[in-house]
Amino acid sequence: TIGVNTGPLHDNILKDAGANLVFHSMQELLNKFPEILEITSLI
Repeated sequence: TIGVNTGPLHDNILKDAGANLVFHSMQELLNKFPEILEITSLI
C-alpha cells in the first residue's frame, strides 16, 4: 500500500494504517513510480 502524506499527519500514522511506502507529495510518488513498477514486476 502506498500512502501520500500531504498534510500534518506523522508518517507513522500512515504506516500504522498499513502503508508500506510513504511519500510526501504526489510529485515524489510520480518520480518514484517507474522504479515501483519495475520492482513489482519482479515479484
